[in-house]
Amino acid sequence: MSIQAWNFLDEPPSTLRGKFDIVHIRLIGIIFDQGPLPAIRNIALLLKPHGYLQWEEMDLNQTLIATADDSVPAHAVTRMDAMMKTHRARTWVPQIPSMLEKSGFHDARRYDVQSDMALLKFSTDMHVQAWAEVAANQPEGSERRERITKMIEEVREETGKVVGYGAAKLTFVARKDG
Repeated sequence: MSIQAWNFLDEPPSTLRGKFDIVHIRLIGIIFDQGPLPAIRNIALLLKPHGYLQWEEMDLNQTLIATADDSVPAHAVTRMDAMMKTHRARTWVPQIPSMLEKSGFHDARRYDVQSDMALLKFSTDMHVQAWAEVAANQPEGSERRERITKMIEEVREETGKVVGYGAAKLTFVARKDG
């Protein structure tokens, strides 16, 4: 086994082209403003003919905010949900199968997995950590960094009172043309 770094926004080096039967990618959508077509083309270059791509993304159109009962507020978690849906709005995610079909794949399929109540605490922590990374990449003292940091603190306080957040997971599987 060997490890090699590669930026999938660039074409892969010749040593990686056509070498893999299966490529699995996960949660890469957050980096794209306009959609992933260049990355899809580059990832396809990794696959052997008839190789498979498996791709997992969150579906921010199918989110769940859960509380122990109606008396527990979820204001900060609701704000985080709204921010998730507007930060690099990924309206293209449900169209991944058609993008794959247009990029040299066939038999593209979509599988939806709804949020699991048992995993909401973990899911909430994962989303908060993602926002912490976004905040850390904002200029020191900027209004955006301060707003995100405050939201994170409020979400952590609410989730200590049995509030959870989750998003459905979409898994796409497609086979590269031969």
